[in-house]
Amino acid sequence: MATTDDQGNYSVIVTLKMPTECNNFIPYARGIHSSMTNSDRFSSLSAKLGTFDSTITKLSDAQTACKSKPPTGTVQTRNTYWSSACKELKTLKGNVQEIADNDPVNAKAIAIDAGMSYKLVKKRGSQKPTAKDGPDEGSVILFAGVPGPSNWRESKDDENWNNLTGSKTSRKNLKNRIPGEVYFYQYSQPLPNGEDSPWSESIRIRLKKY
Repeated sequence: MATTDDQGNYSVIVTLKMPTECNNFIPYARGIHSSMTNSDRFSSLSAKLGTFDSTITKLSDAQTACKSKPPTGTVQTRNTYWSSACKELKTLKGNVQEIADNDPVNAKAIAIDAGMSYKLVKKRGSQKPTAKDGPDEGSVILFAGVPGPSNWRESKDDENWNNLTGSKTSRKNLKNRIPGEVYFYQYSQPLPNGEDSPWSESIRIRLKKY
């Protein structure tokens, strides 16, 4: 679930401001790597940070090679490392969000210590979805806690999740589930910048047999 500020009215969302030019991206990525490796908050991520450091070095070398005269490397190779660095950075952002979620009082400071940014997203009503049996056996009707488009995921144990197709509204209908079985559901909201809000609390339902 999302962390909240002191007033409890806002979710603290960790964000990135990745430059669109490679020459600017490299020092940005190095800055985040340096911030995270120099903070005890992220000691559990040392292996991922080591991999990230290696990827940044390869990207930097590839950028130098394709910009040299004459070029000694290709833009395609540079872009491959750039794409990998972006993916690893987004994964690290997700890890920082998890750490912040587990320490809501210090959530803002955690984002800053990681060299990342944050934004406050105002809550709009309940963050907990609801689920009820549908009209047919094995069907489920889901309702998100707030109006608007929603992402959904499903689990049988509240730990391992499968993403479902998102809905254009706060409601989603599902079929072909097993009557008598327990299911868990969570939703998140797509944000205007293309990112997603954190997943909601889980809702548990045991499907009735008709």
